[in-house]
Amino acid sequence: MKTLKNIAVLVLFAGFFGLTFTACEKDDTFDPEDAKTELLNAGDEIMGNMALMMGSPPMESLMFLMELMEMDIVMFKSFMGSIAREPHLVATPGLNQILHISREVVSAKQDDFFDNGVYQYNFDFGYFELIDPNVPYIKFIYPATYEAYAAQQLNGSLTIENLDFQVVVIDGDTEIMPSRADITKTIDDEVVLTLNYQFTFNDQGMPVNGSISMNMPPYSMNMTFSGSNQDFSTTMNLSQNGTVLIRADLTGTYTPDNEYLQVIQGDFQITPLLFKGKIYPENMDNCDWDDLQCMNNNIDMELWQSKKNKKIGDLEFRMYLDPYWGDEYPELVVVYSDGTYDYLLELFDMEFDL
Repeated sequence: MKTLKNIAVLVLFAGFFGLTFTACEKDDTFDPEDAKTELLNAGDEIMGNMALMMGSPPMESLMFLMELMEMDIVMFKSFMGSIAREPHLVATPGLNQILHISREVVSAKQDDFFDNGVYQYNFDFGYFELIDPNVPYIKFIYPATYEAYAAQQLNGSLTIENLDFQVVVIDGDTEIMPSRADITKTIDDEVVLTLNYQFTFNDQGMPVNGSISMNMPPYSMNMTFSGSNQDFSTTMNLSQNGTVLIRADLTGTYTPDNEYLQVIQGDFQITPLLFKGKIYPENMDNCDWDDLQCMNNNIDMELWQSKKNKKIGDLEFRMYLDPYWGDEYPELVVVYSDGTYDYLLELFDMEFDL
C-alpha cells in the first residue's frame, strides 16, 4: 500500500513519525526562497555529518565485515535487529555454520538461534570457520580493513555477549525478537566500539521498555524506551564530541489491542532540521491510497531550522507522478508560507535508481 511507503519516508525524516505541534508567528517563518535554500543546505549538512560517521574506522570496519559475510545493509539490520522477520538471511557458508533459525522455535534461549564460538576468517576458502566452540559468546576474528585483507592480517574482532531473544507468537506466526546483546568491536587490539542493547516486547511484538547505549569515539548514543499499558515514551541522543547530531523526545499511544501505533508526538531533530507535530499512523494506514485529505487530516507536522529557530514549512501529502514508471501516488512535500511546495524525495535526491 502506498501509504506504508510514505510512512517509511516519515520514519527517515521524522523518527518514528514525528511530532508536537508548535504555533509560530510570521516573523518566525522563512520566506519561500530562503526556506528552500535552508532545506537544501540542511540536506548537505546532514549528509556530510553522516558521511563522516560512516567513514570512521569502526564503521568502515563493520562494513567490511559485512562484505566478508556477503551481507548487504538490509541483511545486516536483520541480523542485528530483526532476525525473525528475515529467516532466509542465511546465505553464505560462514553464516550457515553460525545461524540456525526456525519459525517453529518456541523458546528464547540463545542456543536456539546461534552456536557460540570463536569464528575466524579463512583467507584460503573465503569464509568464517569455527576455531573454538568452548566459549559462552560469539566472536568474529577478521581483517579489519581492505589493507589488512590484502596483507592477510587478522587485526579486527567483533564479540557478541549475553545474546538473548524473546519469542512472540502472533496469529500462529513466530516472531523472534532480539532482547539483549552486548557488543564489542576492536581494531589492532584497541576497543573502538561498545554497544549495549536491552528490550522487552508485548505479546504483539511491540516494544514496552528498553535501552541502547553506544560509545564509538568521538560519537556516543543513548536511547531509552518505557511505557505501561497503551502509553509509551522514548528519548534518543546521538552526539559527536558533545554536539547533537540526532535527538528525539517522543510520546505515543498504542491501539487498545497493542498491535499498532495510534498516535505519536514530540519532537525529532536531525541537525539542523527539527520536526514538530503529531501523526496518527493507524488512521493514516487506513486511508485509501489516493485520499490526500484523509492522509493530511492525520498528520500535523512542522519543519524548522533548529539552529536559527525559524520555521521552514509544513509537511503534507501531494500526488506525485513517477517520471520513470509513469505511476501517480502520494508523497510527502514541504509546503512553504505562500502555499508552494517541494517533494522531499526530490529535495534530498531520494529517487530510487534502477
